[in-house]
Amino acid sequence: MTFPPFAGLALGVLGLSFAAVMVRLTEPAPALTVAAWRMTLSALLVLPVVLCRGRESLAEMSPKDRALAALAGGFLGVHFATWFLSLRYTTTASSVVLVTTQPVFVAALSALVIREKLSLRAAAGIGVAFLGSLIISFGDLRLGRDYLLGDGLALVGAIMAALYMLVGRRVRQRASLLPYVFLTYTAASACLLAACLIFGSPLTLPAHAAFWSLMLALVPTLLGHTLVNWSLRFVPAYAVAVCVLGEPVGSAFWAYLLFGDTLARATYAGASLIFTGVWLTIRPGRKIPGS
Repeated sequence: MTFPPFAGLALGVLGLSFAAVMVRLTEPAPALTVAAWRMTLSALLVLPVVLCRGRESLAEMSPKDRALAALAGGFLGVHFATWFLSLRYTTTASSVVLVTTQPVFVAALSALVIREKLSLRAAAGIGVAFLGSLIISFGDLRLGRDYLLGDGLALVGAIMAALYMLVGRRVRQRASLLPYVFLTYTAASACLLAACLIFGSPLTLPAHAAFWSLMLALVPTLLGHTLVNWSLRFVPAYAVAVCVLGEPVGSAFWAYLLFGDTLARATYAGASLIFTGVWLTIRPGRKIPGS
């Protein structure tokens, strides 16, 4: 494929930036149901393409890679469930800024899971980014406990997104894009449908929410997530994760146009620290002595 990797990644991030406002437009439909519809429709839309162009690649995937793709889908499903719910309790800007701290969690979890050594600069960056998250949370606490709950759900969503990216980074080095995203989206759909049954969320949606769920499948998922997964083969994972930080900029812009959302001072300060922390994390530096 000759499409420039960073151009594809930029287009994917643009697609992702529409997700937050589209979720808001599904209200008051249950968040879990909307998430389940989004991923189910995404899997169904990918299925005919896989059958026509990716059947052999799917058959060639090893059982381990299929299992890992399903695991990534599980992480993606929990990410969507917690993030969608967070948008019901906190501001769009706070939710998106917090959920896109995933590059920091990628660095931290890489050290714990696959024993990658952290530089002093990266360790400092993680600390700065967490401080920014705390500032946003304490700023929203003054608005009410519901806002703090939304911030906590967004942070869980960030951790799940980091795990999703870590697994995807491994599998995409060996597996083709179409079978990987199909298995991932299908597993995420199954996870979210199970969550709907467990928590008693209805499986039907009103017409307006069904329409925006379809838009969520087409734009942020099939355009956004698929291009991000495509870019993982050509662009280093840390660069992909950091580029995804362009999402809150676009989301805040769309939320301002559609809903009149504004940024609180604490969000400005916290977001600045988060972005500073992410920048420090991806910069090369000296290894921690004895690590």
